[in-house]
Amino acid sequence: MLDLRNPSKGQFPSLSRRFRDIYVNEGIRALFSGVVPRTMWISAGGAVFLGVYEWVVHGLISYHKYP
Repeated sequence: MLDLRNPSKGQFPSLSRRFRDIYVNEGIRALFSGVVPRTMWISAGGAVFLGVYEWVVHGLISYHKYP
């Protein structure tokens, strides 16, 4: 959402005011647009992190057992 406030006033609208403006002007779908792609991206990153973590842990355990 483009910030259209008057810079001379220096006041920031509240979060609830932003949500209401988006809901009134663009609808409920605009509030949740991008949730699914973002969730998929975060999940993929978490899976890679977990996989690498497990690989490193098992590698270090194996190395420690048989130096």
